[in-house]
Amino acid sequence: MYSCLYLGINFKNQNTMLRKAFSILFLSVFSLTCLQAQSTDTLFYDGFDNPSNWNLTGSTPNSNVWVINSVYQGGQISGIINIPNVPSQPATIQNPNTNYLHPANTSLAAPSGINNANYFLGLGGNSIDARNLVSINTENYQDVTVSFYRTGGLNGLSLIYSTDGGGTWLVAADLTGSPANWTQETHQLAVFDGHQQLRIGFRFNDGAAGDPAPSHYHSIDEVRVTGVPAAPPVVIEAESDNLTYCTGDTITVSYTVTGDIDPGNTFTAELSDANGDFTNPLVLGTQTGTTDGVIVGVIPESIPPGTSYRVRVNSSQPPVEGMESLQDITINISPKVNLTPSQTVVCPGDTVVLSSGGAATYSWTPTTDVFPDSGNEVQAVINQSTGFEVVGTSAEGCTDNASATINIHNLPPQPEISQNSNTLSVNNPDGADVQWYFDGEPISGANQDDYDAEAFGLYQVVITTSDGCVLVSDEFNYFTISVQEVISSNINVYPNPVQNQLNISWIENDVTSVHLINMKGQYVYSNTEISGGNSLEIQTRDWPASVYFLHIQLKDGKTLQEKIIVQ
Repeated sequence: MYSCLYLGINFKNQNTMLRKAFSILFLSVFSLTCLQAQSTDTLFYDGFDNPSNWNLTGSTPNSNVWVINSVYQGGQISGIINIPNVPSQPATIQNPNTNYLHPANTSLAAPSGINNANYFLGLGGNSIDARNLVSINTENYQDVTVSFYRTGGLNGLSLIYSTDGGGTWLVAADLTGSPANWTQETHQLAVFDGHQQLRIGFRFNDGAAGDPAPSHYHSIDEVRVTGVPAAPPVVIEAESDNLTYCTGDTITVSYTVTGDIDPGNTFTAELSDANGDFTNPLVLGTQTGTTDGVIVGVIPESIPPGTSYRVRVNSSQPPVEGMESLQDITINISPKVNLTPSQTVVCPGDTVVLSSGGAATYSWTPTTDVFPDSGNEVQAVINQSTGFEVVGTSAEGCTDNASATINIHNLPPQPEISQNSNTLSVNNPDGADVQWYFDGEPISGANQDDYDAEAFGLYQVVITTSDGCVLVSDEFNYFTISVQEVISSNINVYPNPVQNQLNISWIENDVTSVHLINMKGQYVYSNTEISGGNSLEIQTRDWPASVYFLHIQLKDGKTLQEKIIVQ
């Protein structure tokens, strides 16, 4: 039955272009062979027409030697010993009844004119060899078979072989039995497979041959060596997606497969040591399958740097050691970057120092409010909870990153000032420390939530939380709010309540400014450039519905006030 053997080829330390070319040629030849019809090739044939192809070694003490001739006729020695004729050869033998190989006795038989197959029975182990001188290349063959025709002989004959071009000879099989006619026999042995210099021979031991009575002769012809072409070798070629990596990087190893991979196979990607040696490889990853593919792994953090790393991919079914990658791989050590903030929880507007180390250069994210935006130590103004990241780069270009988050303390609501008559109050639900300010200066002893205003002007509150955070209220414009109507009969304000437009008119030219103030003491309308005319129109349609206070300043220094309701 035709089959294809699996063979792993490793071209380690060979010229890369040479091994690539040889691999392609080798695979092409064997792929074609394996795909052809099932066949058996004849690797060697010898019908003994050229005796110089054989080394017929020596002689035994009984003068028995190997002979190649075409003598089949026997006879009698001294009228006593009968040497039978060698049977005629069948037509299945090429060039029948011509030269054949056999032992012959030179001391008794030959002087009597008998030169066909014969021998003198010896005592002890006296052997002679007939060794073929032509090396047979079975390197790329399996099921190598040695066949030959044989007749006569009971014992004492062996088939021998050499795999080193004739240096050492071993017994492959003992040839027993005594075929009365020329019979072809075959010997298929695994020891014949896969050699560049196989040689075949025969060994005769006249001490083991037994009684040389009629038919006890040994004759051999038509030696043939055949073999089945082996399958194309399984070759696995691997390459990495880059030639330079940092420890911790992802590496993708792609591999191509030539030859037949069995079901249930697992491919394994391996990384050599820094010198390209796979004695103790590091497994990068595995992948099941039977065809080309990729294996993704990670360069370990623990390996040393180097410039001669290689990768390869092996298979399990059949077990084949893949070819190492063609080019050296450089692996550099990644830095170990740290990030240490001076504080992790701060108040809005605080400045935090961010310190890093472990690399050659640094890049910070985000860069807003960070100064400087590079270096191993920067400062950042924190106005809201912010996550920072620093990327450190080594001199070889490898990177690592670290991160930290700076949070803002939980803060109470923004303080707001409200007025009830001449008492100003600030909302302070958490009981924070309070300091009142008047016209930008702190008021001594004004540290309560309520403060009785003693003068018109701008008031402000600063509260300090238990975490040390400071919150500042908006300025509050304090004045005496009167609910009385405008007392001057010369000034008319209408309508009140108002929705869209407030109208103010006067008879005499004595109004210098007009202001409208909301309940928080904030100006919502101001006109200080009244230099003529006797009326104003104020648009209120977009104002929030609330109570507002109208201030009218007269030329004589008097201020008239009126409460205005905007609906």
